[in-house]
Amino acid sequence: MNQVQLKGTHNSYHIAQDPPPVPELGYSFEPLDVQLEEQGVRKFEFDTNYVQSSDTIEVFHILIVDEGTHCRMFVDCLRTIENWSSAHPGHVPLFIQIEPKGQFPGWLGEEFFEKFEGEILRAFPRERIITPDDVQGQASTLREAVTSTGWPTLGAARGKVMFFINDRSDFAQAYSRNFTSTEGRLMFAESEPDEDIEAVRILNGAMDQFDAIREAVRAGFIVRTRDGGAESPEVLQSALDSGAQIISTDYPALVAGTDYVVEIPGGTPGRCNPLIAPDGCESADIESPEWLR
Repeated sequence: MNQVQLKGTHNSYHIAQDPPPVPELGYSFEPLDVQLEEQGVRKFEFDTNYVQSSDTIEVFHILIVDEGTHCRMFVDCLRTIENWSSAHPGHVPLFIQIEPKGQFPGWLGEEFFEKFEGEILRAFPRERIITPDDVQGQASTLREAVTSTGWPTLGAARGKVMFFINDRSDFAQAYSRNFTSTEGRLMFAESEPDEDIEAVRILNGAMDQFDAIREAVRAGFIVRTRDGGAESPEVLQSALDSGAQIISTDYPALVAGTDYVVEIPGGTPGRCNPLIAPDGCESADIESPEWLR
């Protein structure tokens, strides 16, 4: 399942205010199911916020300043994805990136993580989630598993989802037991090189990080990077050539004012990883539109 290259969206839920508070926040996406069905998006990103007054987990960017969202409740975002997934079980595994925002309710301890994962399980049954334990298997650490045994096969992962945290703050530190273990957890945690929980790397800046991305992909890690947007279109080519499995963008489809758009070359909608896919691999082996009907 790591021998793929897919398109993702950054802040996938986002709807810009009119006018936006700053130009950088002036991007909007179609609803999540439209991104899946019409734009070939296979990775999503959600900023999650714990709202203590209502004891809810909500999805938005910045309180008051930038709250536009297609799905305010975290579970509603996930249910939209799950509904599409259930209707199209032949899809390549979907990746869901979680970036916790706001104050982490550390005083709740494990109770909070049970609540957070409970929201995930309200949308997806456990058997359709690829977890760290699934990947680690009998290996002594998650890092050992992905660099030796490897990831589950694409066939075994098809129709499933995988969650990972893009965060090194108090949330991730507590969730991963001080970055030492994700045993029993639903989500992978962002890690530093050589940590036992290392499986996913966030390496943005595909031109500057080009060699680091290729090294990580070859070693067995899944890498998420970003394009450079309409202002730096050359970054996209570096991202594609780097072999990063996930390329996130604000431009999954054409928008007014620019002809810049991110497409995976020859993708259906993803493609075989240009760095590590086996010889003879074709895009239709990754995901064929025929399987989604």
